[in-house]
Amino acid sequence: MLCRSQRLEVQLLLCCTRTFINAATADIIETLCCGNLDWTWLLSLADEHDVTGLLYQSLQDTCPDLVPVAVIDKLRRDFQTSTLNTLFFTQELVKLLQLIEAYDIPVLPYKGPALAIALYGNLSLRPFCDLDLLIHPQDLVRVKHLLVAEGYDTLEVEDAQEAANIWSDNERDFVRHDRKVVLDLHWRITPRFFPFELPIEEIWKRRHSLSVLGTTVSTLAPEDLLLALCAHGAKECWGKLKWICDIAELIRAYPNLDWNWVLTQAKQLHSQRMLLLGVGLAWQLLEVNLPETMQAAIQNEQTLPELTQQVCSYLFGSQPGESRFIPTLFRLWVRDRVSERVQYFVWRLFVPNVRDRRLIVLPKPLTFFYYLLRPLRLLGEKLGFIARRNLGSNDSEQKQSIAIQSDVDWVGKAIASARPRSKSFDVYDLGDELLIYDLEGELGITLNHSSKQIWQLCDGTHTIEDMATILCQQLGCAGEVLLEDIYTTVTQFHKLGLLESL
Repeated sequence: MLCRSQRLEVQLLLCCTRTFINAATADIIETLCCGNLDWTWLLSLADEHDVTGLLYQSLQDTCPDLVPVAVIDKLRRDFQTSTLNTLFFTQELVKLLQLIEAYDIPVLPYKGPALAIALYGNLSLRPFCDLDLLIHPQDLVRVKHLLVAEGYDTLEVEDAQEAANIWSDNERDFVRHDRKVVLDLHWRITPRFFPFELPIEEIWKRRHSLSVLGTTVSTLAPEDLLLALCAHGAKECWGKLKWICDIAELIRAYPNLDWNWVLTQAKQLHSQRMLLLGVGLAWQLLEVNLPETMQAAIQNEQTLPELTQQVCSYLFGSQPGESRFIPTLFRLWVRDRVSERVQYFVWRLFVPNVRDRRLIVLPKPLTFFYYLLRPLRLLGEKLGFIARRNLGSNDSEQKQSIAIQSDVDWVGKAIASARPRSKSFDVYDLGDELLIYDLEGELGITLNHSSKQIWQLCDGTHTIEDMATILCQQLGCAGEVLLEDIYTTVTQFHKLGLLESL
């Protein structure tokens, strides 16, 4: 196991985040549970990486008597809540698929419920907070109108502009009017700045069938899904353990994968390093079985040890002396070719997308000005001079500016005087959790119950001391007990750019 030198809690989590526990792994789990574990930190880590369900099932099946009662009870409650949430989203998925297919529009569920059933065999073991559908590019306008008629909001764009958006973008985000469902409509696997051009037409030819709540749906073939998941994980810098679990469970669920085809396809798509990194993480962290050819390919890729160590440090906490993880550099080095690294910067900085075209509507002869507008828009949003446009809001609301983020120094006496105010992101209440969602896909943060309570008090009227007093009255403890935790949490909100003012 790659992270044996890590904390006992990390070792236990890695042993538990799998659907099959053999005798040897069960023995390790029992031994670790008898050790001096920080169960609070373990639960927090599992929650951060969306693997609470797997942790609960493994502990419940292996050694529930060795787990503190309060811990196993919390895991059980979280598991039950997650089950209800995933069933709700899955029912909505089936309804949307039936709606779209009724108009003879081909559609593939991508990730979400289809992935949970295909790889884990259980909706409760793979949480998700949105739905992902894959369509043909030419069907975007039709599907968009169907979803809007069904009660979903999206960025308002004239149909005449959609051809340009289809070329430059890879997805469109939708939110149901009641804010309970987020839907990502894809016509390409990855964005242009991080190209992974798995041909959509070929995906449809190789598609498989799957039963979802008694309804037969089409989904990606396992080989295509493996490539897509490795590309997605690389784009997201493998920031959550659940994405590595997906790779491991796919390999376990499909023992007859055509590895030669997968490796050949990855080479043709110039994504071999992404494939080997994703599969290598599953092999080294979660101990999946791989054919010797894949093991040799992983060991022969000279960049993988450094990339793997970066991922481990990012997942489980950097060690002293290690360099700070920088997502942009990671995304560059995970690419096979130098030209793709240059392309990354060009696309990110200059190629316009739907937001640029919606900021100013230019006549067709002047559309080349969008390439000049994009870097200015990005800079304006970064500085707070231009407001990000939200789903379902009208043009007058969209023109409101966001205040420039305060430069308050979070040291010393700032605790007593700062009054944090949250930015106007799209926020979705998921019960015990809160989803803060960036419509361009660059930010997706889930807050647990305690962080959610603090976020809700970031309304510009409460100091951090006020928050501690309010929360401790609710919990029946002294205000000083939570002050440091609240300070740390609000500081993280500030660093992530979630606060409008302090």
